[in-house]
Amino acid sequence: MATQRYSQCAPELPYRLVTDEASPAPNGRPETSCGQTVAEQLPLKRVGWPSDMAGLILYLCSEAGSFITGNCIHIDGGISIH
Repeated sequence: MATQRYSQCAPELPYRLVTDEASPAPNGRPETSCGQTVAEQLPLKRVGWPSDMAGLILYLCSEAGSFITGNCIHIDGGISIH
C-alpha cells in the first residue's frame, strides 16, 4: 500500500509586486519601487521569486523529504519572525 504525504508551501508575498520590467534590479530581475519597499521590510532584504519555492517543492517531493507530512511551510523571507 502506498503512503500518502500532505504538505503545503505558502508564499507570503505576492510576486507580482516586483514584475515591472521597466526598472531591472542589479541581479537582472525586474523590480519596482513597491517591490523595493517590501524588500526593505524583510529580514533577507529581498523579495521572493518562484525559483525560491522550487528547492523546497523538490525536497518535499523527494525521498529526502519523505518523513515530512501535514505541515505548512511559509516561504516569506523571514517576515513571519517579526
